[in-house]
Amino acid sequence: MDSAFPTPDSSVRSQSWSGIPSSDAQREAVVHAHPRNGQFKEDIIQAFYDGIRHKPNTTFGNVKADVLADKDPAFRLGNFCSVIRGSAWRG
Repeated sequence: MDSAFPTPDSSVRSQSWSGIPSSDAQREAVVHAHPRNGQFKEDIIQAFYDGIRHKPNTTFGNVKADVLADKDPAFRLGNFCSVIRGSAWRG
């Protein structure tokens, strides 16, 4: 398992991250078995939003990210939506 945090411009896209299929052939096999429309990425982000919008206080962040943000002016928190939109997965 690769421990690098995947980002849209990351070179780790071709490696496995947490067991998620990452080669083109693996992704195509998953999409073939579980078809998705061309708006899948936006739809999944919307589904996450729909599930949490009524309880915003439950989204309190990772304490470690808060500490880094407080102490390291160069720290930039990754954005989950950007990772989804920038992934090699279709949709």
